[in-house]
Amino acid sequence: MKKLLLILFGCTCIGIRLNAGWIRTYGGTADDGGNSVQQTMDSNYIFAGYTYSFEAGVYLLKINSMGDTLWTKTYGETGCDEWGSSIQQTTDGGFIILGGKGSTDSTRKIWLIKIDANGDTLWTKAHSIIRDYWRLCLIRQTMDGGYIMIGEAGDHSKMNLTDIWLIKADSAGDTLWTKTFGGGGYDWGNSVQQTSDSGYIIVGEAGCGKTAAWDLWLIKTDANGDTLWTRTYGGPSTDGGHSVQQTTDGGYIITGYVDTSTVGTDIWLIKTDSTGDTLWTKIFGNPSPGTGEQGQSVQQTTDGGFIIAGNINIGSNNDIWLIKTDSTGDTLWTRTYSGFAWRLSVQQTIDGGYIVAGETKSGAGDKDIYLIKTDSLGYVIAIEDPSTGSLKPSLQAVDLQISQNPFSHSTVITYQLPKLSTLNSQLLTLKIYDLSGRCVKNLVNGQKPAGTYTTPLNAKELKTGIYFVRLTTDKHKETKKLILIK
Repeated sequence: MKKLLLILFGCTCIGIRLNAGWIRTYGGTADDGGNSVQQTMDSNYIFAGYTYSFEAGVYLLKINSMGDTLWTKTYGETGCDEWGSSIQQTTDGGFIILGGKGSTDSTRKIWLIKIDANGDTLWTKAHSIIRDYWRLCLIRQTMDGGYIMIGEAGDHSKMNLTDIWLIKADSAGDTLWTKTFGGGGYDWGNSVQQTSDSGYIIVGEAGCGKTAAWDLWLIKTDANGDTLWTRTYGGPSTDGGHSVQQTTDGGYIITGYVDTSTVGTDIWLIKTDSTGDTLWTKIFGNPSPGTGEQGQSVQQTTDGGFIIAGNINIGSNNDIWLIKTDSTGDTLWTRTYSGFAWRLSVQQTIDGGYIVAGETKSGAGDKDIYLIKTDSLGYVIAIEDPSTGSLKPSLQAVDLQISQNPFSHSTVITYQLPKLSTLNSQLLTLKIYDLSGRCVKNLVNGQKPAGTYTTPLNAKELKTGIYFVRLTTDKHKETKKLILIK
């Protein structure tokens, strides 16, 4: 277990705020990872994933509010390929884990593990699969005390084509029914939630054939898994959906990706009504051409807005990108965190902050579990250096603000640089980009000591439209959208 490093900016002592953010990594000398995290009834956190560092494949980690380990559990047999895909706390205070179970004859089974609040096994169920390929990525407890699971399955005899796969189990883990949804192509199921009418909402990707581009696919079913309606969203290029949630107005919020052709894929946020008809859409992306961003997880927040966890490519880095929006999808703030970003999950915590789970690569090249706890504005105070274990302040306190946005001719950009114990000053650039990724203004380029700065932006020579202001320091990058109206 790696150590947590705590530093309060502006202080000479080490301390802890109850709502302070932190970044921690967990794992051993081999690959360990996953993306399933949840805040528990006791205000702590539970994580489920996989491990190759320890004897068994399913890895369970219980941590307290500051990321300190309370206990760990592994489940499985030595020499078999096992993994955990999803965990949820159940109404009895225990947990249900969805995973896969290998065996010595190389066959794989769906594996359900029911445990109590201390991680001790109550029962397990292993279901044999007749399909050549399958993946189940999410489990949720249903109103009747049973469980719903989502993924996809396919057969080599059908040229490896796949269908979305929905499985309903009772409270003992026994299968009640299964449903498949597909159109003869590559169809993937990524997220499911039981809706207020006891049915289910599913999001994934629909492909018409081996070479066809995908569309984002939304499916609404009744309580028995029978289709009520479906919607597809997307254009001629590849688009897809990773996460869906029913919103307080009875509609749905979806995140995934849209291929904008000119700059690669961008994060896509779609708000629909209760019948799946689009109310509005938003696109978030790096203005540089040739990049690829995808939204992995979305949740409605207590203020009626939304929090999105995804990835953003800046240069050769594939960083974690956290985006907070208002109820109409307009950006309130964004934060980036270094680390391998794929199939992330995000949840709002009871203190108004957020918990994000993913994976990162250590200096030795192996993958580690990566947990990020932020405050309500996405900032973290404490991080660790996995290679040295030395104290290192967070670099997430670079606060980029725009005084007036939209603006007509000029505005003021304010940014804050944290004091770093190892650097007296930081190399900083502040640039304005247009939608094509072309730099149209270079506002700041040079060394800056810690402090708060204001820079005027005069847009006299720019045309009406959307631009991006990007702040880059030695270790941090932050981008915000500018709207110029003349």
